[in-house]
Amino acid sequence: MTDEYSLRAEKVFLEDGSIPVLLLHGEPKTPRKAVLVLHGRSHSKEYIRTGYRYGAALARRGYLVASFDSYAHGERPGPEGASWHEIALRTAGEVPRIVDYLLAREDVFGDGIALIGGSMGGVGAYLSLLLEPRIRAAVIYMSSPVKLGQFSAEIMGRLGDRAFAKAEDYLPPAELLEAAPPAILMQIGGQDPGFSVASARQYAGMLAPFYAKCPEKLRLQVDEGLGHETTPEMPAQIVEWIETFFSSPPADRRIAE
Repeated sequence: MTDEYSLRAEKVFLEDGSIPVLLLHGEPKTPRKAVLVLHGRSHSKEYIRTGYRYGAALARRGYLVASFDSYAHGERPGPEGASWHEIALRTAGEVPRIVDYLLAREDVFGDGIALIGGSMGGVGAYLSLLLEPRIRAAVIYMSSPVKLGQFSAEIMGRLGDRAFAKAEDYLPPAELLEAAPPAILMQIGGQDPGFSVASARQYAGMLAPFYAKCPEKLRLQVDEGLGHETTPEMPAQIVEWIETFFSSPPADRRIAE
């Protein structure tokens, strides 16, 4: 495989250098759609090329795959033992700025992105759906939704009133769901000790009426018997969901596996 058709990793810094972003893509001059990955706790942006198998798979299929270091992770300083609640909130609050950057790139086309998040990154993904109307498809795994009201006043106070001032408590804005609901795939282990299957079922049930005309765009996958883990098939399922509901690029933009 020549360098021209190899995957390329590119790192940029946003917000005056405070947010490092890793981009994984093929030929940089070819327009593509963007997929943003929110990493889990103790992970970093580097996992889109070293740990999350769907990262390289999507990049080889013609997508630009991006991830950024969450607060107190990777190249971003922060206190040891920072609460994952605060990290997830901070991550979600920064997603709109990352989306602005991605959609402004010359090699990205379209007016929206796809979002993937697992574990702590999954909580950040659920919260991002409250804030970012440009998410067209999402895969959230090893996680369950949370309500803004569950976060302490102390944590919310440290974040200020910027990101979540106008957000709903639990579901994406009704006007978005009524007009163009994003395609959402949710996965959780039936025995996950850290996340709630009941909350995931409740969330899916509350969303279902908005998907009456497009039920194929909403799926909750509860893997009974699994703890905080995914199935071996999950990376392929993630790729399939993104390709199905977020305009798979033409075959001539793909890179052979």
